[in-house]
Amino acid sequence: MRVVVQTKREFDAKQAAAFEAKIQSLEQQMQEANDRLSDMQRQVYRDPLLDGIANWLAFNEQLGLTLATSQEREEPCCLIMFDIDHFKTINDTYGHQAGDQVLKTISTCVRSTLRPADFLARYGGDEFCILLPRTELETATQIAQQLCDLFRRTSLSYETAVLQVTLSVGVAALCPEDSPETFLERADQASYYAKEQGRDQACTEAVLSPDEDSPSKLKKALGFFAKALPFKKNAA
Repeated sequence: MRVVVQTKREFDAKQAAAFEAKIQSLEQQMQEANDRLSDMQRQVYRDPLLDGIANWLAFNEQLGLTLATSQEREEPCCLIMFDIDHFKTINDTYGHQAGDQVLKTISTCVRSTLRPADFLARYGGDEFCILLPRTELETATQIAQQLCDLFRRTSLSYETAVLQVTLSVGVAALCPEDSPETFLERADQASYYAKEQGRDQACTEAVLSPDEDSPSKLKKALGFFAKALPFKKNAA
């Protein structure tokens, strides 16, 4: 009888150990699957060319959250939009690899100058957005001007060529009645105005008249993307 009992205990112990090992194996597989899923989710929200820089999808999501929070709390918020002057000429003259290098350098430099709460994203082509929560228009305008000054003083090297890059920058402040689209539109119009005035400068929405019909890229794209969710701007 004792032998039978002992044999049963040993059998049960082996079964319990095997079951525990199976549970641990399944937990490990689940953790690895969750890690892979997290990596995939991060990749969905990151620009494939610019390491660590958010893409338009991540920006649109962050914009909606920040806009709602700022309006609910009645906190200031600003948006900077900029693109690279004559970027097509760089691609046409030196090739797309040179253009890619310019994008990488600019995104790295801009990110290094921003505050922890600021949100930088590549919105399409050579156009970037910076979301500035809890920021007044005056401060945002200073940041925009500093970006212009930074690249005006900076020469970018590609192989044997030295490239001088400048930016056209638009700045808008959040209004209580704003939607993400209207907030983006005013910043884009201001950026377009900076280009019209000779490029290499920062302009705020103050330069826009209330009834101005600016031919900005965003406004041209609004009709096409009116039914698309989330809202996406045409690539430059």
